[in-house]
Amino acid sequence: MKLNRVIYAAFLLLCTSGCQVQPDNAVQPVQPTETPDAAVEPAVPVEGIAEGVIGQTMRTAFFDFQVNSVKMTDTCQGYVPPEGYAILNVNITVHNTLDQELNMYDTDFQITWGEGEDEWDVPLTYAVNTLSGDDLLKTAYKLQKNESITGDIVYQVPTDSDYYIFSYLEQFSDDTEGDLFAVYFGLEE
Repeated sequence: MKLNRVIYAAFLLLCTSGCQVQPDNAVQPVQPTETPDAAVEPAVPVEGIAEGVIGQTMRTAFFDFQVNSVKMTDTCQGYVPPEGYAILNVNITVHNTLDQELNMYDTDFQITWGEGEDEWDVPLTYAVNTLSGDDLLKTAYKLQKNESITGDIVYQVPTDSDYYIFSYLEQFSDDTEGDLFAVYFGLEE
């Protein structure tokens, strides 16, 4: 079940653009069950989980975010992934909805591609600190009240995956967790 994978991957995360050459696979959105029309309504949590698709606003307690587009590439700024892997480039917009400055990190967002314990990852910038540029979101950044930022987050993913879940788990300053936000998309065969 997709939802179990997202929840499991989010808990694993707590425990722990210069991209080019697009392969033949084109990324296509995959509709989750009972998700409102992406062009009309923001995704809000129901029983602790909000499910969405590319282009749909995800409304968290701190900010709104939207996955604008995704694409697979063979390299990113000269970095070539190991055989059997590709670079997944996720373009997002984040909008601070708080009445104060918001500290953000690219590792706030993760990618999941299966049900196994190791079928998820944080952004590639976490492991390859030489990746940077105007198109990539910084590893750490601040958003002022009502400020938005758009940029890319890149992940190293297996080439044989046919769907992905881009997710964010709310974490509060008192070390409690809030809702989980999951954006589903897949690769066309």
